[in-house]
Amino acid sequence: MDTLLQDLRYACRSFLSRPGFSALMVACLALGIGVNSTIFSVVDTVSIRPLPFRAPDELVSLHTTRLANGIQRGSVSYLDFQSWKTETQSFAAMAGVSGRTMTVTDRDESERFLGALVTWNLFPLLGIDPVLGRQFREDEDQPGAAPVVLLSHGLWQRKFLGDPSIIGRPITVNGAPRTVVGIMPEQFQFPQFAQLWIPLVPIEQASDRNTRNLLIFARTKPSASLENARRDISSVADRLASSFRENDGWSATAITMRDELMPRFPPDQMPARPKS
Repeated sequence: MDTLLQDLRYACRSFLSRPGFSALMVACLALGIGVNSTIFSVVDTVSIRPLPFRAPDELVSLHTTRLANGIQRGSVSYLDFQSWKTETQSFAAMAGVSGRTMTVTDRDESERFLGALVTWNLFPLLGIDPVLGRQFREDEDQPGAAPVVLLSHGLWQRKFLGDPSIIGRPITVNGAPRTVVGIMPEQFQFPQFAQLWIPLVPIEQASDRNTRNLLIFARTKPSASLENARRDISSVADRLASSFRENDGWSATAITMRDELMPRFPPDQMPARPKS
């Protein structure tokens, strides 16, 4: 105990004699602990616990690749997405996402949120249902369709005080009215920290093959392995590369949803995988 008291007195004297340096060291230590705690919580959620989706082992993400440029997980153009859907054989369903910031205006008060454009089938593909209202319909994800929006539980509570009568009412998103059709479950924010979602096709359908800004998620058929899916998507991408000048040098691959959601670290900082 005497030794501990001596150490504490010495630490206090050192802190008082060099307060700036000591404060910096404490801040660095706190930052390091915070970063490591955050990394552990993410790894615990993604690598250890089951993913919060229906049949998560069937879910994959699809990426473009261009090895000559070091691109191993590239985004996808809308036109390539359409080609992948019609020409592949290993996938039961395929959905697209594009992250955006969106401004929600209520009573002349505007606030920006992270949001996403999504194809109508994204949440059914994941097996996630709204807690209030309904999913997007296929006809709402078409050019010229009536504008609609899905809200996160948090945005609904914060911006609209959890009022259930918001379903079926218009709100202003990016300066235009959109009808609220559903509220997603509490804690659900996909991809990343999205707070609201609008249909993708009416906005992206005019994009060309050089505009690669979509994330693609797919559910494999029960008979298709991950290797089957990789060969299938790579073969289709290679055919597109030989058919379209914009796709020259580009291919594609599939990775598991778990690997997609894992944070990426430099090789020398990779956390150890848990033992099975």
